[in-house]
Amino acid sequence: MAKMGKMNTTLQTPRLFLAMGLALLLAGCMLIAGQVKAQNCGMTHLASVVDGNVWQGYGEVNPAYSNGQPLASRGIVYMTDARAQVAAPADGIVEYAGPVDNMGQVVILNIGRDYRVVLAGLSQVSVETGQTIRIHDRLGHMPRAGKEPSHLYMELRCGEETVNPLQSSIAMR
Repeated sequence: MAKMGKMNTTLQTPRLFLAMGLALLLAGCMLIAGQVKAQNCGMTHLASVVDGNVWQGYGEVNPAYSNGQPLASRGIVYMTDARAQVAAPADGIVEYAGPVDNMGQVVILNIGRDYRVVLAGLSQVSVETGQTIRIHDRLGHMPRAGKEPSHLYMELRCGEETVNPLQSSIAMR
């Protein structure tokens, strides 16, 4: 049996503390950068977009949509009645209205201060790209699903980062 040599812990201890210090510094910088990003957008208040219940919350994993891989939702999913009307949650400008593969009709609404609302799963949109809309204006409606409920996906973005729409709004129901 080979004799194991004594490890030199005097050199490893400072390296370990240096690595931990650099990791903490990096984490602090990332945290500060995240806080600055969130402060740039400020708080926003959104009106309800559809009559329905939250079926999947922000950050929740839904095995039906994750192909067996844990994938946290970057938005919320509402369960609605078939043909339910979808309304604007705030004043804004429609940046996109139209089809997206595997998502149905999609509306992207710029509501100012670097916020965008993405609504997906509509069967028909009633707005056009570039159109200025007011809060509660009709954006479109959900598909006919027979006796099955429809699902509307809603994502709130601050710049490139997603934000929980339910925590960003006191008016959302």
